Amino acid sequence: LLIAHCGSSTLANRLGPYKGCLSCKEPGRAPRDHIGQAGSTSMLAQGEPCGVYTLSCAKGLRCVPLPQEHSPLQALLQGRGFCTKHSRTSPTERPHPTGPHPSHSGEIEKAPCRKLLNSVLRGVELTIFLSDRDIYIPNCDTLGFYRKKQC
Repeated sequence: LLIAHCGSSTLANRLGPYKGCLSCKEPGRAPRDHIGQAGSTSMLAQGEPCGVYTLSCAKGLRCVPLPQEHSPLQALLQGRGFCTKHSRTSPTERPHPTGPHPSHSGEIEKAPCRKLLNSVLRGVELTIFLSDRDIYIPNCDTLGFYRKKQC
C-alpha cells in the first residue's frame, strides 16, 4: 500500500540511503535481491548490518548490537546489529558461581522441603503395608525447597 500511495522517489527518501550488499557478487545489488534465488545460501559478511529478521551471519561470525546500545535486544529486533567475529565470552552468559555447588556442600539436606521428605522416607518401610492414612510426600525442587504446586 505504501508503494501504491507514494511515488518510488518519495519511498526511497522515506526508507533512507541505500547501502549495498557487501557479500553480493554484483556491485550495487540490493541485499534482498539474492534472498529469493533458488538454492541461495547467502550469508552476511563481517561488518554487514544484521538483526533477528535478517539473513544469518557467515560461519564464525555473530550478530551483535553496538557496545553503547542502551537496549541491545531492541536493537537486534530492529536490525541495528552488525556481524562480527564470534568470541568465547558473551555479555549475556551468566557468570559461574564462585562458591561450592549446593549439592556438594550439603545445603540441600538442610532445606525445609528436603528435611520433611527425608523424614517421611525414613518412616516408610520398604515392605508392603496396609494403612488407612495417607502419606504426604512433599514436592521439592532441586535445591530442596518446596515447589509452588504441591500435588
